[in-house]
Amino acid sequence: MKILTVSNCPLKESQGSGYVIMGYAEGLRRLGHDVECVGPDAYELLPSVRHAKRWRFALGMALFGMRRRFFSSFDLVEFYGAESWLLVLLLRWLGTRCVLVHHSNGLETLQQLELTRNSGTDTHSGAPRRWYQFRASSLLAQAFKKVDALVLVSRHQHRHAAEMKYQPGDRLLSIETPLPDVFLDQRVDGARPTTLGYCGAWLRTKGTDMLTDAVNQLLKVHPGVTLQLVGVGDDFDKFSVFEPQICERIHVSPFIATKPELMQWYRSISILLMPSYSDSFGLVTAEAMACGCAVVATRTGFAADLQDRQEVMLQAGFTAQDVVAAVTPLLESDALRRRVSMGGYQRVQALRWDTAAQALEGFYVRCSAAKRQH
Repeated sequence: MKILTVSNCPLKESQGSGYVIMGYAEGLRRLGHDVECVGPDAYELLPSVRHAKRWRFALGMALFGMRRRFFSSFDLVEFYGAESWLLVLLLRWLGTRCVLVHHSNGLETLQQLELTRNSGTDTHSGAPRRWYQFRASSLLAQAFKKVDALVLVSRHQHRHAAEMKYQPGDRLLSIETPLPDVFLDQRVDGARPTTLGYCGAWLRTKGTDMLTDAVNQLLKVHPGVTLQLVGVGDDFDKFSVFEPQICERIHVSPFIATKPELMQWYRSISILLMPSYSDSFGLVTAEAMACGCAVVATRTGFAADLQDRQEVMLQAGFTAQDVVAAVTPLLESDALRRRVSMGGYQRVQALRWDTAAQALEGFYVRCSAAKRQH
């Protein structure tokens, strides 16, 4: 098949979504398909403007489709990102012959719903919406229904798409995001220092408000526990976030440049904290599990379908006390921590690129055959 991939994020393997998009593109190429990838640099309007990015992307994608003669030379076009809604509706109105697939790295309508339900607002900052940030859920939902198929990254998202009737069951596919080969089949050591960890940008959507309060409590009650933060950026100041008396036990690494360094960091902690209000998949969760960490997480993304106290420690809710209640048993019972870490380790060994690419190819072949029959 001749496939066009239109991405709403830069095509960089060093970034989470870029890693996924390029991984699938390469996997389909290895299976014999012709795959062209297009990122924002090909269609973004007014890139120097900081606001209304989703609107600029939506209009830019539509204009890009016009310039490419609405992709008439491709067998299948897959869209990453709900910003494709305008182009999808336009293509459907024109009656394009190619198969249209929305390949989600995180179902935006579900993320908006979870943010509202779990944090009280669906804006990433928590601030009131501005004039250019009106809710586009109905437009996104229409686009999800107008494509020929929908590919999702977790069972959690698959259930939501089925409940919302975005697509019939045979046009829905969920594939859990694969891990880089280097993360799989590691030899991990269960004997670890009593160290908590957090990996990623310091964003409200990742539950950093409840994490802050929980860490303040946990490090006071457990004087032998330390915290390591990685990927939070150069501007992060632990003294302005945490209480002063525990800051000497909090260690910050603004960035980690390579996968081997990141793996070594995961191995240096025993418990990873992932208290997100909403998560697309949660690649950090899977990476940490592959490196032998016990993960504490909320019921979102990949973690929503893990076995509590066997593969992960799931929080009961979205407060600091819920974080404390999930972490404390792991600090007090090394046997429980080892059981959870080993269960998580075993669970993620199936997240492999070869099987994921084959599953996606099989689904695309079936969708193409169904399109021809109609």
